[in-house]
Amino acid sequence: MPTVKLNCPDCGAALELPDNLGVAHCLYCGTRIQIERTEAAREQQDLKRYLELCRIAVEARNHNETIQYCNKILEINPSDVETWIHKATATFWLTTVADNRYDEAMEYLKKAAEIAPADGRISRAKAQLTLVQARWYNDLGVSAFKISDDLWKSYKSGMILTRPAARQCVDELKKAIDYYLLAARYAPEDMTILGNLEQAATTGLGGRNNWGPVVQTRLESLGHLRAKKQAEANLLELRAQLQEAEAGLGRLDTKDLQGSKNRKGLFSGSRLKSTEGRMTKLRTQIAQNETVAAYRPPQV
Repeated sequence: MPTVKLNCPDCGAALELPDNLGVAHCLYCGTRIQIERTEAAREQQDLKRYLELCRIAVEARNHNETIQYCNKILEINPSDVETWIHKATATFWLTTVADNRYDEAMEYLKKAAEIAPADGRISRAKAQLTLVQARWYNDLGVSAFKISDDLWKSYKSGMILTRPAARQCVDELKKAIDYYLLAARYAPEDMTILGNLEQAATTGLGGRNNWGPVVQTRLESLGHLRAKKQAEANLLELRAQLQEAEAGLGRLDTKDLQGSKNRKGLFSGSRLKSTEGRMTKLRTQIAQNETVAAYRPPQV
């Protein structure tokens, strides 16, 4: 605990007292002493209190209070990386459909990164918040698509739709498409999100519309990602086969390969040629699948 060093005004005794006391008494003569703390000491005491209150607010998921105490901490210590992260996270969780605060949260993480570029907590927070943002938009899209799809199925089953209901069917479908596109912006390789977009844009009522180049690009990306997933699975098998072939080649008796007139040598030479040909084919297949597996979706 920080302390204040002073002398008793009556007996002159040297005292060292906790700096969180406003009033103390001399340990030697009992004289009442008014302790005047420095501005720096007051700031440090306030900082300690705000840090504790911030911790409690974070644990309680009270986002408004978290931001309030983060601001007080940063006024005293603007280089506190953890506090910038807390502020970013709390700000993000106050997002609504009408007020998306993701970009604001990212700005706070950017400030943290300027202070400590190599701090892994910052990149992890960014990745987590980005994933949550993508899933949130995806969930909004799922809800909107369900409304549209239910209305469309009612129409297909022969039930008469009123004009407002028919308009709502189309509006909710458009809303679902927009939400899926927003989700894909934050998680462009998420095949669940892109699969939902594909379902909305190509089946039922969605299949009757031309959704434009952005949707088309995302759907093409989904095709590439499916091929990428298969290529990654293929690579595991192909590399295992190549490793096995290389081991088999090493086991061939090189002594038998020296006498081409020897029957055994001819047999081993044939095996060598066959194994080398198989290895060449495997390497070609591996290179082809590596190209497919290296795909990255475009930024749209």
